[in-house]
Amino acid sequence: MKQKSPKWLEDLRASAAVILQASAAKTLREYQADPLLRAAIEHHFEIIGEALSR
Repeated sequence: MKQKSPKWLEDLRASAAVILQASAAKTLREYQADPLLRAAIEHHFEIIGEALSR
């Protein structure tokens, strides 16, 4: 029987996956020019930070 990961670890994994998907094939310039992309990525970094502080 496989043991379930803690919720904070699943939150971290999911946010990391979103960051990777959203930033794939983007240049730094594209990231800087897109406020919606920046907000989404920064939000998921905040989720990761909160998960690591638990």
